Amino acid sequence: SRPDPMCIGETVCDDGVDNDSDGDMDCDDSECTGDPACTAAFGLWELFEVDPEYVDLDGQQITYTPDPGGGYTFATTAAPAAYAVTPGTGTVTATMALGDDAFQTHALSTMRSFSFFGTTQTNLHVGSNGYVSFGASGTTWIPGAASFFASNAAVCGLCEDMTGEDATITVDEFATQVVVTYDNFRNLDRSRTPTDVQMIFNSDGSIVVAY
Repeated sequence: SRPDPMCIGETVCDDGVDNDSDGDMDCDDSECTGDPACTAAFGLWELFEVDPEYVDLDGQQITYTPDPGGGYTFATTAAPAAYAVTPGTGTVTATMALGDDAFQTHALSTMRSFSFFGTTQTNLHVGSNGYVSFGASGTTWIPGAASFFASNAAVCGLCEDMTGEDATITVDEFATQVVVTYDNFRNLDRSRTPTDVQMIFNSDGSIVVAY
């Protein structure tokens, strides 16, 4: 005999299946309330997880602009041929030496603070997996955007299992912006061509991510 699906419950909340056959699937089922897959994600990202989409925005940049509803609108345009901000030119400059699953915290001083989803942030946690997090620091890469952002308020330049061992990772701070640059950035097993990512956090709350 087989167990009654109604007794099993909605066992997986992001598989596109009505596991308990009650007519409510995944996050529409009350049993998925509070599940990471159904938790609002406070983050901005481009997921480069599956070939051949790895860095499919090369030569492009995404500009995120705060909207009145507390979220962001975005637009994709051609990125500058060179970095918009030359690494190492900030009023305050820091170079991060990061290995695998590591981070360093940069306390804002010149710009002082930055608003992310309406919350004032005074620190940036720069991680070796290609993302900058706020509040709690994050060090690991967790497959799946919903699960990742359930515990990390972050901007992902590359949401992938990366390493900073071969990269030059720079934080440049100015009066109206702080810039994080990942130069010669590679995935952990070094099976892919290195890429460059620059994230610009502006004092008006807008964010630019350029590839």
